[in-house]
Amino acid sequence: MDYGSILKELNEALEKAETTEKEFDTCKKSMSRFNKLSKQSKDNGLLFTEDIYNKAMEKYEAGSYSEANDILQEAQSVGDNSDCFELLEITLEESDGFKIKKEIDLKKIRKDMNKFMLNGDFSSAQDLCNNYISITKDNISDYNEAKNQVSIFNNLIEDSKKHILIEQFVPEQEAAEQNFEERDLKPTIDIAKKGIEKVEKALANWIPKIKLTLPEDLVATESNRASIIVENIGKTKIL
Repeated sequence: MDYGSILKELNEALEKAETTEKEFDTCKKSMSRFNKLSKQSKDNGLLFTEDIYNKAMEKYEAGSYSEANDILQEAQSVGDNSDCFELLEITLEESDGFKIKKEIDLKKIRKDMNKFMLNGDFSSAQDLCNNYISITKDNISDYNEAKNQVSIFNNLIEDSKKHILIEQFVPEQEAAEQNFEERDLKPTIDIAKKGIEKVEKALANWIPKIKLTLPEDLVATESNRASIIVENIGKTKIL
């Protein structure tokens, strides 16, 4: 074998060794990260199949560091599910602070997520978690809107007292407040919005109605002192 061939083989061997060293370092980092995410997941009460780690270790011990690293990339799914569950806990805690009716059982969600994760179906576990996060966030959004609409309705009625008779709107006002107190949020929003619309229409369309009552003994050809009774029989207030 000539010198050139030997040098070529040597360079190829060095390149392979360098690549293997990089793959080894990457694999060690992936293993460390997997162990960290695994602990985080278990701290949250989430379980998952150990097949990922076992398969990766087989490849690692066989020196197939690149293949081991590819398998360990699934560790990201373990971490994503754990992060998702933590976000769900935070969101539910915020919901509880508003005393929103609890429709979600965190223990059951954890149990259902574990079923998926133990089967290696990490995407279904995350979809399940994200769905409940979405539901909880929608409930919080409904709470904020219901609170805002009730406030607008109450302020509008208070401001309208100087212009119109507001008695007919009071039952709706009370119904909106009662539903909000009981955290029936969507009915609260619906009642308050309809009530606001009715009050605004009344302010725009109601007109004064005046009734004049003349004395019965008036004589057209005679000059007399008389009192004329003026009554406001409408629902608007006038001076």
